[in-house]
Amino acid sequence: MEHRRIIELLTDALGTQRDVGVWFGVANSTVCHWQDDGIPARYWPELLRLARALRIRLSLEDIELHSPLRAA
Repeated sequence: MEHRRIIELLTDALGTQRDVGVWFGVANSTVCHWQDDGIPARYWPELLRLARALRIRLSLEDIELHSPLRAA
């Protein structure tokens, strides 16, 4: 799943990008940048926990496969 889509799903479930940012302890502008730049790997474990809690089907392989940061 593309990281942009992951952010959209989280925003739909939590309310706003600010709410997503609060969950991860980052500014909403950071969440906005994640849509294009990718979600940094250090947030993936928490991302998977949150997705599970929100009943969003997401696996580590999905995140990694579609990460723009993968080639870095």
